[in-house]
Amino acid sequence: MELIYLWVEKYKNIEKQGFNFSPRFECDYIGGKLTICDKTDKKSYCYDKNYVDNFFGENINITAIVGENGSGKSSILTSLIYLLTSNTDWSSYEKCNAMAIYYDSNQNKHFEKNIGNPTIKVSPQLTPISDITSYSIYYNYTLDTVFDTIYDNNIDNLFRIHYEESSLLMRPNKSQEIINIENLRFEAETNMLKFLAKENVSFSQIKNFFSPNNIKLSFRPETIYKENNYYGNINIIKEEVIKIIHFPFHDISKLQKKSLILLTKLYIIMETHRYFAYYSNVIKKDFKQLFANFGNKSSQLDELLNLITSKNLEVIFTDGLIYTIPKIKQSFNFLIYLEKQQDSFLIQDTLSLRNNEELLNNLPPWIDCNFIDKDGKTFFDLSYGQKFLITFLYDILYHVDSLVPYRQYKNIILMLDEVELGLHPNWQKEYVSLLIEVLKPYQDRFHFQIIVASHSPYIISDLPKENVIFLDTVKFKDDKTKKAYPKLNIKDLENGNSINVSKHIDINSFGANIHTLLSDGFFMKGGLMGEFAKKKIEDIISKLTIHKSEIAKPKGEQDSNNLINENEQKYIKSVILNIGEEFLKKKLFNMYFSLFDEKETQLKILEKEKARIEARIKKLL
Repeated sequence: MELIYLWVEKYKNIEKQGFNFSPRFECDYIGGKLTICDKTDKKSYCYDKNYVDNFFGENINITAIVGENGSGKSSILTSLIYLLTSNTDWSSYEKCNAMAIYYDSNQNKHFEKNIGNPTIKVSPQLTPISDITSYSIYYNYTLDTVFDTIYDNNIDNLFRIHYEESSLLMRPNKSQEIINIENLRFEAETNMLKFLAKENVSFSQIKNFFSPNNIKLSFRPETIYKENNYYGNINIIKEEVIKIIHFPFHDISKLQKKSLILLTKLYIIMETHRYFAYYSNVIKKDFKQLFANFGNKSSQLDELLNLITSKNLEVIFTDGLIYTIPKIKQSFNFLIYLEKQQDSFLIQDTLSLRNNEELLNNLPPWIDCNFIDKDGKTFFDLSYGQKFLITFLYDILYHVDSLVPYRQYKNIILMLDEVELGLHPNWQKEYVSLLIEVLKPYQDRFHFQIIVASHSPYIISDLPKENVIFLDTVKFKDDKTKKAYPKLNIKDLENGNSINVSKHIDINSFGANIHTLLSDGFFMKGGLMGEFAKKKIEDIISKLTIHKSEIAKPKGEQDSNNLINENEQKYIKSVILNIGEEFLKKKLFNMYFSLFDEKETQLKILEKEKARIEARIKKLL
């Protein structure tokens, strides 16, 4: 079921605005009603013989939402989230009034879902739905949270991975409004191991700078045990444990089966106790008694483990940290794996990714992984942008692959809220191509919709104009706005409202030169130059202009305050010399030399110009 249109009656600074998410369907008001027009239907008013189906490949569509800060990009995505979760208890906390229209290609029917009470009139009649056969994943790596005006414990469910219970997942985990770096690392390693150990996934662009074939294993004692009584009244000081914990260089290859089992059990106990330390109000009585009396006896260690395994983990940790359950489950999986090994079993600190799938897929969270390529470069040697891009793509891949068994989901919507932030322009150029490459193996199983909120012209240049939603903020009776959008009716708009100006933008985005996109007033109002540089150059032009008009006056009438003194002259010359745009530099020097006779400086500049011209002539010959 494909999302084709969103109508926002009122949410934040968006009021009575519609947004198309499908290049095939055009939704617009005709005669006071919203009409859905199919561009492939020869009888329709919007029939387009140049319409290209599957522009991005079979079952993949990409829509970008662009606009300056405050124009409503994130608000559109938040409106979609509220619509998707409109049956939850907290959805009414935020005043969001909106409607979404979906298209089911199998039934060739349109459906609608709304929240609030939108007054929009729709023709033809749509079928209301409560459950949507789509699974949505929202990505936002900033420190901000979508729900910036409320907080409710139920929001944490959106960060929890339970595909069968919820059709929306938010990434990364910001449960309790906290981002835990250690948990994110554990998750990233788990996602990557799932595929790298199988060698059945290949991203050619990523392999250009990192293609791991080995993995380095180590452990950090502090993830298991802290001697400073970090865990309150629990006492686990035991000679055997202390001996293991203080291995030099965190060398995991020295840990035999017995030690691996002990540390894993200890990790489970510590993770459980850490949970209870955060959520003391949910400590179960049986756990509380055991923790209160816990000492150095192995029998008590096993007693606690038996208690944990005899319970349903989802019940034990109902209101707690979302990562607790998968961490503990993974640790129990490792214990099961170890029980099958011989007593002399050892784990090498460096392993091949290709021949150790069972072990690598059962590694507990207390063992750290570092991927290594054939040249010895490790994952942690990569730049921030490279590491981010790899973990982000594998995260998408992990969840898409995990959704395959859930036959109720036919469509996957990926909402990417400025995910490209922090990436070098070269990687922004690869962004759309990489996303398509990741999803291609699953095209026969799912229809994919990617909705990108972005500032990047590199991403926009990969999309046709029909796939871009242009947002702008307008001010009532603003002459500049009227001039920019002469066909736009702004009579009913409030000050600062966000509007969809897509039909009023004359930009052919697909394949456009980045400079062309940036130079358009929509992307960069006020030109492409940095504001500091612009003001400094304008100040110099002003001083030169005033100086020129002052020296034109008779000497007795000149104002010395308006004349450029020797120090100012040197400063102005040094600024002009630093300007990188040659045409602008030349124009400013022409102004400068018309006022100050500096033959030596002029000669140096002319000699540089001569050398540049001679080099160009030589190239042409």
